[in-house]
Amino acid sequence: MIEETDEVVVYTAPRGKWDFTDAQRIIIALLLWLNIIVLVMAVLVVLGLLSS
Repeated sequence: MIEETDEVVVYTAPRGKWDFTDAQRIIIALLLWLNIIVLVMAVLVVLGLLSS
């Protein structure tokens, strides 16, 4: 019986333009939520539903 041993070479995939790390994704998500909150508050101020 002959055992064949093939070496496995693992290549890391090339990072694309929009491929972010987990830390970057968390920061982007927080910034997006902050923008949404500010936008909602601005709309409420303009409509007079939120007294500034």
